[in-house]
Amino acid sequence: HAQSQIRSLNESLAQAQNRLARSIPLPESAPVDASQLEVMLSIAQELRTPMSSIIGYVDLLLGESIGILGALQRQFLQRVKANTDRLGTLLEDFVRVTAIGTGQMRLQPVDVNLVSLIDDSITATRTQFREKGITLQIDVPDSLPPFTGDRDAIQQIVIRLLNNAYLAAPTDSDVSISARYEPHYKLPLDAGPVNGKTPAPDIILLAVRDRGGGIPLDEQARVFSRLYRADNPLIQGLGDTGVGLSIARALTEMHGGRIWLESQPGTGSTFRVALPLRRAVITAPNNDQPREISNAAS
Repeated sequence: HAQSQIRSLNESLAQAQNRLARSIPLPESAPVDASQLEVMLSIAQELRTPMSSIIGYVDLLLGESIGILGALQRQFLQRVKANTDRLGTLLEDFVRVTAIGTGQMRLQPVDVNLVSLIDDSITATRTQFREKGITLQIDVPDSLPPFTGDRDAIQQIVIRLLNNAYLAAPTDSDVSISARYEPHYKLPLDAGPVNGKTPAPDIILLAVRDRGGGIPLDEQARVFSRLYRADNPLIQGLGDTGVGLSIARALTEMHGGRIWLESQPGTGSTFRVALPLRRAVITAPNNDQPREISNAAS
């Protein structure tokens, strides 16, 4: 009976995952207005409650708090847990994308210790690198200039880039992450300005490099687009297969920053993020108008 329930739950999760994935692509001929997006966002947020319940019961069963599991039962439950984790990631992506699309994304500017933030991001992703035999090379100084921004948003950017590198990198290779203060930094021409304004010259430059196959030049233009489209095939050499990098770009630009790609087929890819230390434009909570905050470098 328990095995039957597990199989039924697993099938329901797989169906929900497929429906969620199909709900993200939107035909160009059928735009969705803001009110529809708000309804979708509300529904997605409501899904968090049953998701939390499912995860809680699965963890309870795996912990054998209510009975000893057989080998096959544990295997089924671990499969359910993997699917719920994946579904949870898709759900959070959907909530973020919809919030950005409706203009409901509100950043909470605080003083951020970027060194600590990068360390936390590495801790959150280290296990998957270890499982794939990937060596993570870290080049981050002991301290960086003070930075004001949304801590969760910046951490999301770093984690998205690390996840992409993990997926793109071959087994037993290496991935590197670096951060440094760059005064009067000149952005590459193809990185372009943000909203017609030249980014501040004093920046924190983050970089994540993988040893994957590299991304073809003719595909690089759509690396930061939302890839959940049936008519939009996956990009060779790119780890991200959904909306992760598009979210990273949106969050970067909401901080007045810039994200871009440097890649050559056969040599891997490097994603760079420039976060300005001065005149960073952040949308404040409970305020529809952007405001400027001063990030003075020490």
